[in-house]
Amino acid sequence: MYDLSSLSDSEKAQLREALGGGDAAQDAASIAPIAEAVKHLAEKVDCLEDMLMNQLLNPISDLYNAQERDFGIKGIATKYGEKLGPYKDFYSTLTKGGDLDSKLYEIMGEQKKESPEWNDESEAGVIENAIAELKDMLEQIKGKPEEAPATESAEPGKIELEMSAEGPDAASKVDDLMERVKAMKAQKNPTMM
Repeated sequence: MYDLSSLSDSEKAQLREALGGGDAAQDAASIAPIAEAVKHLAEKVDCLEDMLMNQLLNPISDLYNAQERDFGIKGIATKYGEKLGPYKDFYSTLTKGGDLDSKLYEIMGEQKKESPEWNDESEAGVIENAIAELKDMLEQIKGKPEEAPATESAEPGKIELEMSAEGPDAASKVDDLMERVKAMKAQKNPTMM
């Protein structure tokens, strides 16, 4: 680094002039186009980032997640289809069109997040709990048509059918369930009304 303190004022002025002058306004004017170009480039980068994320990566991620979900649901249907088959229509009727495989996939997904020790036995346990709960509900309906099954889902792996006969709206829920049971019976036996 050079020590400029030994230069006289006239030498400093000559040096300033040789370097392009010392006018701050002139310096700002010469830098303005460069600053504008940098600002324009920054806007283009922001636009490209938005385009990349919103128009390319996010849709790809959404598609991947949807395919992964579909693959998981199909895996459950394939692996446990025989065991779950007898209860799929029953579950769909009880939940007004709900899909048993999708519900089990959601339950398993939540439990996988909560349990680092998730394995095939855990998965089989969820399936067995679901089958047991649906079987109990079906037997309750067949055995006691005047009573609606109440579900309690405190145990992990239980299916929450969002149908309970408790609370201020219990009578309408029971009536709704009875109507769906009658509809199920009518589908199986068209003469029954």
